[in-house]
Amino acid sequence: MITDVTSQDDGIYSCVASNILGVMTSSAKLSVQVGALITRKPSSVIVEEGQNVSLVCQATGQPTPTVTWRKAFSHVPKEKTAIVDGKLTILKITKADGGTYACVVKNLLGEDSAVAQVMVVSRLKFTSTPPMKVAASISSNVMLNCAAQGSIDIDWKRAGQNLPQNHVLYPNGSLLLRNVSPNDAGTYTCVAKILIVLSRQHLFLKCSHPSPAAV
Repeated sequence: MITDVTSQDDGIYSCVASNILGVMTSSAKLSVQVGALITRKPSSVIVEEGQNVSLVCQATGQPTPTVTWRKAFSHVPKEKTAIVDGKLTILKITKADGGTYACVVKNLLGEDSAVAQVMVVSRLKFTSTPPMKVAASISSNVMLNCAAQGSIDIDWKRAGQNLPQNHVLYPNGSLLLRNVSPNDAGTYTCVAKILIVLSRQHLFLKCSHPSPAAV
């Protein structure tokens, strides 16, 4: 007798009887049935619209559980989704595809479920970008404009250095460099951010002495 049976007890068992006249063997296969259990839950994701997104759901159980996906208050768009080995893939996601998705695993002995949130954000697109190269005179002010559709924050970076101390960053994304000097020359990058999605636009600023006025 096997007590406290677990899935590790699954296998083939043989009974061997022997005497001086010979040996006889009889075998039996023990299949241990286990209720469905999710071993890897799907993770919530933030994705930019137009991208593909995958939600992974893995489960164990005997018999092998089936894996299905559901969407809260709606349905999983079959025409643009695929489910392979429990993984749900949504192609070219739109904002309408965002929401709560549930992975449900089930076999004869029971079922288990887990949920994940899919947040779809607008695709970042620059609507105003600075010129690729800017030439400025010493002691002049330089205004660099930058704006992006769908962004919630605009920031500026300077390659290999901090921004000059005399800079002003406006809420609309514009960067003002006041009273520039040759030390302010370099590559500046406008960074549009929305949650974890980043988009960048680069320019090179060259600072030179003012040209002498013609007499």
